[in-house]
Parts: sequence; structure tokens; C-alpha cells
Amino acid sequence: MVFNIKSNGLILKISSDNKLCFQIKESNISDEIKFKYQHLLKNDVIRFTYPYDESWVPQNDIGTNLSVKENVKSVEISKKTMVRALNSLRKTDIIYTGAGISRAAGIMTSEELYNVLCINNNYDAMVEAFVNNTNYILAQFRMFSMRLLHSYPTEAHLRIAELVKEKACKLVSENLDNLHEKTGVRAIYASDNMEKLMDMKPDRVFLLGIGKPMCTRLFDRWYERGTEFYAINSTYTELSVPTDIYIGDVQEFFGYEK
Repeated sequence: MVFNIKSNGLILKISSDNKLCFQIKESNISDEIKFKYQHLLKNDVIRFTYPYDESWVPQNDIGTNLSVKENVKSVEISKKTMVRALNSLRKTDIIYTGAGISRAAGIMTSEELYNVLCINNNYDAMVEAFVNNTNYILAQFRMFSMRLLHSYPTEAHLRIAELVKEKACKLVSENLDNLHEKTGVRAIYASDNMEKLMDMKPDRVFLLGIGKPMCTRLFDRWYERGTEFYAINSTYTELSVPTDIYIGDVQEFFGYEK
């Protein structure tokens, strides 16, 4: 399994078979770190791979899936309104899931995973961690991967599977786990299918358990094409597109009666 991050001058690839590659723009690090790791500097970036594998070196034109637009205020809606919206799902709609629906299965959220992998806004500290504690970072990711293999679908996964089968809508996920597949439905994984998703024109998108989405540039494209957005999240969330949000636990929400 390979995990990719492309954001704010950082490119990170890490795999469960003990490979790691990160690239950070020179402008994001201090002069002290530039001098200390000048042997890793090339073409205005610090790049480190372990073990070295040419196929893992990021290409210069690699893009980002994060929106550059300012967030807009979300509109809070009631549980009743959200239930009514989900019950009216159509083939032209998309259910889009994030780490929030898998937390109850013992799987870390993206924020928790970032913490154990030492990924934060302190790029100097990240360089130090990746170079000097590579084995620790890889061990943490292996442990995360093992959790994915041995986890089971939650109430939310089961109910989403029912909706997908009943309403024939599409299912898209940012998650690394295969919990949707364990319920008998197949998700389109955003990180591997951006071009395909960019070509879609959904009428409505339901963001379930999305705290810090990784593909907000996709939301911008859909919104430009007239898509409406709904969300269920445990905390208030603002995105780069107008969103109607129900604030509540996603697992409790999916205990509702049809």
C-alpha cells in the first residue's frame, strides 16, 4: 500500500513495504537546514528517498489536489433535512467518504496519521524526522497498514452500502482502507482516479466523515458544473464550495430509520 501527499511544497510517498520518498521546496526550509542537508538539495528542492529507487522520485510537474480558493461559510442543517436529502439519492449523485466513517473501526483519521508520521507545518522538523528517524516513520506506517487489513466495516459503512445498492449512486472515497469493499460495494478512490472524477458532473455530492478533505480541487470543478454539496461531520467544517452541513456523529446518524 502506498500513501501520497501533495501539498504546500511537500510531496511525500510512503509504502508498507518500507519505501519512503519526500520532497520539500527549498523556499519552505531554513538556511540552517539547507546548509545541513545541502547534499540532498537539487533543483530548488530537498529530496530524500529510502532506499533509493529512481521510480519513486516525484516528477517536476506533479500536481496538487487541494483547492487554492478561500473557504466559504457552510450552512448548518437539521438531521431531518439531511435524512430527507439522503433518502432522495439518485443515480446522478455521489456519496463521498472520508476518514471520519472509519474511526469507529479503529483506523486513524488523517490528522492522527499525520501526527504519528511527523507531518506538520514545521518543514525543518519534518526533514530532520524523515532523514534521521526513517525506520521509525516506516514502522508507524506499517502498523497503520496492519490496522487496515484487520478492521471491519462500521454501521456507517453498512448503511452506505445499502444506499449505494438501493439508489444506484456512485461511491467515492479518500480512505486507504477497503472497508467499503468488505460490505460488497466498490468505491472509486479519489487519489487514483482524479482525471476520471474531474470529468463527472454529479447533481449532488454527500461528504460523509470529511474533516480535512485531500481533493478539494475536485469539489471546485464539480461546483463550477452546478453540483450541490451536503456534509455530515462531527465538527463544523468550511470548504471552498458552499455546503449544507449536519453536525453530528456519522455512526449515530446512520442509526436512523428509513
